[in-house]
Amino acid sequence: MSLHALERAKRLKEIGQEIGREGMSKRVIAAVAEFDGSYKGAMVLAGRLKAISQMANADDYWRGKVEDGFNLECWK
Repeated sequence: MSLHALERAKRLKEIGQEIGREGMSKRVIAAVAEFDGSYKGAMVLAGRLKAISQMANADDYWRGKVEDGFNLECWK
């Protein structure tokens, strides 16, 4: 992992700590609500959710929920 990626992951974790569980959840809901239904938009949404999932590393419970979703998608 590059230094830039490590710094970004650290900052996202800090943001997760700042906004808390509710804030992270609201960001997911807002991102999904802004999704335009297109193929390209779907991939942009995936990127936004990736960033929010990295924020979830600030909270053990939310990190577990993200892992549950990841595993569910891997099994599909």
